[in-house]
Formats: sequence, structure tokens, C-alpha cells
Amino acid sequence: MLDQNGRYTLTNYGMMEPFCSFLPGVAGETGVPMWCYYVNRGQCISSFGIEDKDHAIMEFFPAHQAYQYTQRVGFRTFLRINGQLMEPFGDTQYQHQMHIGMNDLCIAETRKGILTEVSYYTLPEERGAALVRQVKLTNQTGAPIQLDLLDGMPALLPFGINLHSVKHMTQTAKAWMQAEKENGRAFFRVRASMEDTSDVQQVLGVNFAAAITESGAAMPVFVDPRHIFSYDSGLGSPLGFLAASYADWMNQPEVTSLYLVLTGIVGFFAGRIVPKQWFKPEKGLFRSFPVERNGTVYEKLGIRKWHKKVPDMSRILPGLMPAKNLSGDYGQNLPVMIRETCVAEVVHITVSVAGLRCLWIWPGIGGVTVTAIHIILLNLPFILIQRYNRPRLIRLQKKLEKKKEGTICVF
Repeated sequence: MLDQNGRYTLTNYGMMEPFCSFLPGVAGETGVPMWCYYVNRGQCISSFGIEDKDHAIMEFFPAHQAYQYTQRVGFRTFLRINGQLMEPFGDTQYQHQMHIGMNDLCIAETRKGILTEVSYYTLPEERGAALVRQVKLTNQTGAPIQLDLLDGMPALLPFGINLHSVKHMTQTAKAWMQAEKENGRAFFRVRASMEDTSDVQQVLGVNFAAAITESGAAMPVFVDPRHIFSYDSGLGSPLGFLAASYADWMNQPEVTSLYLVLTGIVGFFAGRIVPKQWFKPEKGLFRSFPVERNGTVYEKLGIRKWHKKVPDMSRILPGLMPAKNLSGDYGQNLPVMIRETCVAEVVHITVSVAGLRCLWIWPGIGGVTVTAIHIILLNLPFILIQRYNRPRLIRLQKKLEKKKEGTICVF
């Protein structure tokens, strides 16, 4: 069935047998093509990006998974009408239509007197690739309403994340991700190249998003899904959005990786410039306490298996960090290595304490979760490694000193 614009029309598409297709990747002679994969579920767009699946902006799923996930992790629209939540295209019992054109895709739904129309097309003849999404709301009730609107993607991929990283090392990849906001636009990228090499490169590309009104005025953008969904990590309901008035919610701070990144950077360089003679490896905080049994207690945590697998800044930034190895004439390096364990421990403890500010930046379960991950996963293992290695290095140093004195001892 064709509509008046010659577009193929499907009524109640969400109740039909699932199917998938692509928008035409045509951008003109001077444009940058973008692929856009859609299905007849939810608000249709399942994934899009440039070049290939390694450059997806919305995570790529094969068809059988796209049919399941698109309604939840694809584009979403939340309307708070007179204080009540409504999500267009979130329930197939209301009549909805799909219109498929030559280079566009449009969907429409009427619910409780509100007509919601969404159109998609790729941007032609521009230096950057982009997917354009237009949302139009029409009040057909005949009465005035109070409306708050929240629209967009609940999740996307920063530039620099490839398909393998997303599917096989998602949690690790999150440590590289960051989001920034500037002049009504949002930018998403990884902080540095993720290849497993000692040569770290700056990532220059970026994925971006912007929102404007019909008159061209910039609309506010939000980059933290927890700001919207609060503790609902399943992305079912915008609990954070509903918990406060629109004005109060708008003024709540978002948590991006930037604050924690800054604490890490400041801590690292502070550890480089602080005088090393301040650290006394066998005194105060740095001494091995009886309960630690000279570090051997940490072997019960399997530290011997995993302590060499965590990132080592001496390998990542060899010009700024002394090498940590016992090859060659290592006796001269031992005092430096021992003091470096003290420096590293202080830095990670300081950064952990600074991370507690997330509890203030983001009150509630979200802040607790971020703080716990920051301390337990990103700092505590490194603190334990220093407390495990330092007694061993001190014993080795004493053994070498006794050998020089001609004294026989058992190590």
C-alpha cells in the first residue's frame, strides 16, 4: 500500500512478522555515506555508523537480536503529559504506521490524543556523515496540556570502539570511554588508542550528537543514561527523569568519565614530581603489617596469577616511569623500584578518596555504583600489588646487601 507521497506503508508494523532492511547509503558526490540498519520493532533504527561494523555509533546486532533489543536500546521517546508518563511506540496495542520512502523512513502513532511522528534520513552532501531524526508531536485532544519531552538514544558507542571490544571486552572498554558537552552538542570518544601496544596514540575522531528545535535553536543534551534511568540499568523506565520536576532534573549534574580521568591524570603527574626521599618503605603506612605476613596473605587472592596482567604505566609511558624488571644488574634499581611501590600506593589511595566525590556529584545508587567500581576495580588491585611486591623487593635487597658483605644467609 502506498501513501500520497508514494511511500510504502505498513499499518501496525510492530505486530507483523519481523523483517530488516537498510536505508540507502547515498550521500552525494561530496558527502560521507552512512549505513543505517532498521527493523520493524520499536522506533525501528537498530544500528548505524560509517564504513563498517567497527565504526558503529549505535551498537550492531544481527537480525535475530535486533528484533529483541531495538525497542529497549534503540531510539526512545518519553513524554510527561500533565504529570503522567507516556512512551510512544512502546506498546503495540496502539495503532502505528511505518512509511518507507526512497531515502527516508517515517513512523507514526496516535495515543491518547497525541500524534507522534518520527522521520529518519541520512545527511547528504556534507563533510561529515550523520543520521537526521525529526520528531513531531501534535496535540489532537482539543485541550491544552503540560508537556515535558525526552528523546534520543539510551546508549551509543564512542569513536574508537570496534566490534571486538564491544562484544568481548565491554567492561574493559568502558574505562577508555568519555563524553563531553559543549555549546549544546555532545561528543563521544575514547581517550586514547586501545591497541595492546606500548605506543599509545591520541584518538582524533569523534562521534557527536546535537538537537535543535524547528526554528534552529539548540536544545539541551544529556550524556549520562543514569541521569535518566537512575538505578534501572535495564533501561525500562526513566526513573531519574520522573523523580523530579523538569527544571530540577535539568539542573542535576551528570557523571561522565571526565572527573575521574582528571583525578587519575593529576595523581599520576603528582607521583612523578613528588620527592621520592619522602617515602620510607619500612615505616608508617608502607611497612608490612603482621596480618599481611610480608605480603604472602595476598597470594590467597590469586595475586601471583593476575598481578602481571593489569596495565603497567612503566610499559605504557616508559619515558616517564622507571622500568619494573629484575633483569641484568638489578641491584642498583631495587631502591628505586621499592620507592616506586610507595608512590604508586599513595597515588591510588589518593585517587580512590577523590573518587568519593561521585557520591556528591550523583546522589543515590548510581553514585554508589560508580564509586564502588572506581575504588574496587580500578584502584584497589593496584594498591594490593604494591603491598605484595614491596616486602618481596625489600627481602631481595637485604639478601644482596648481605652477599656483598660476605655473609651467608637463607632467603
